Amino acid sequence: MGACVPGRVVAHHLDVTFLLYPLGGSAVDDIFKGRLIWAALFIGVCAFLYMVQDALGPFLFGLGLAYVFHPLIDRCEARLVPRWLSSFVLVVVTLAVFAAFWLLLLPFLGFQLQKLFYKLPLYTKEALDFVRPKMAIILEKIHTDPVLKQSELMVPKALQKAFVWGTDQVLFLLSNAQGITRFLFYTCVTPFVMFYGLLEWPTIVAKIKNLIPHGVRPRWMVFFEGLDQSLSGYIRGQLLVCLCMGTYLAMAFVMMGLPHGFMLGVLTGVLIFIPYLGMTLGTLLAVILTLVNTPSLTTLIVLMIVLIGGQLLEGFIFIPFFIGKRVGLHPVWVLFAIFALGTLFGFWGVLLALPMATFVHALIKEGLAFYQSTAFFQKAPAKS
Repeated sequence: MGACVPGRVVAHHLDVTFLLYPLGGSAVDDIFKGRLIWAALFIGVCAFLYMVQDALGPFLFGLGLAYVFHPLIDRCEARLVPRWLSSFVLVVVTLAVFAAFWLLLLPFLGFQLQKLFYKLPLYTKEALDFVRPKMAIILEKIHTDPVLKQSELMVPKALQKAFVWGTDQVLFLLSNAQGITRFLFYTCVTPFVMFYGLLEWPTIVAKIKNLIPHGVRPRWMVFFEGLDQSLSGYIRGQLLVCLCMGTYLAMAFVMMGLPHGFMLGVLTGVLIFIPYLGMTLGTLLAVILTLVNTPSLTTLIVLMIVLIGGQLLEGFIFIPFFIGKRVGLHPVWVLFAIFALGTLFGFWGVLLALPMATFVHALIKEGLAFYQSTAFFQKAPAKS
């Protein structure tokens, strides 16, 4: 083993020498040196962020809230309201809303959610019992009756295991000192970061602008302004869509007499922020509860009308009015972003999939536009 060490040292020395070779000599390509330095700086920043990722949460969350609400502070400042005062009031209002949600609405939703998941295996079994006679003829013809019997045993057990796992995770977080410390850390640091982010937002933007090289500054400023308009417009619009859809579904489910209807409507509205997930989960749970509670054709038709009406409201009224065509991403690209970022970063990856996909999509468009403007692309084919 010891004989291999000098070889490794020599190889490492050769690698470093090869990488740093362009930095020597007076006639070395300056462009390559600059790119090498920027690449090393980028890798170093990424490595640093990876090492401190656990501490980044409240800072990113606070800056995200500042990014969402800074236009409101700009309007207040334009009306001669001191920026520090409007920022302070907005932070206090945001804290009050979160506190009200945490202290009043969250316990009620948590209790309803606990009851729902506790009874979900029973609901699923009863729904299968209701559907099974209706499809008896088809099942006999294709000989899949044993499959359905097996599913009657496996699905409730799987749901029960999922509920037990989720309950254990919640109890662990609530009883774990590290989880409580992290919650307090978020509670204390996030408002502080949000306040100074709102207060210093014009300064932050100006400093970032000054870091862009003068030669490419106009082009990149146009790019970032367009990205800011589409991304901020999407986030603010999607929050309003979630609010409207949650209100509509909660009221509709309660009027239908659906068990846990209010909780289900609010949960679906919140999850609508994640494309495809919210409405899919809400529809599945609503159908199961309807089949168990009032298994009649009329009730199912009413439920389908409510859900289709929600889709129509979202697609033809809420999204065009609040969001418009600001993002313009293909559905396949959205699905890929959700699965890819969800695999890499879990829940937060799924939550931030569309904003990140919007940013990457804009970068790709800018890169393609730059490539198509180069002499290499526009060079005419050689005449034979």
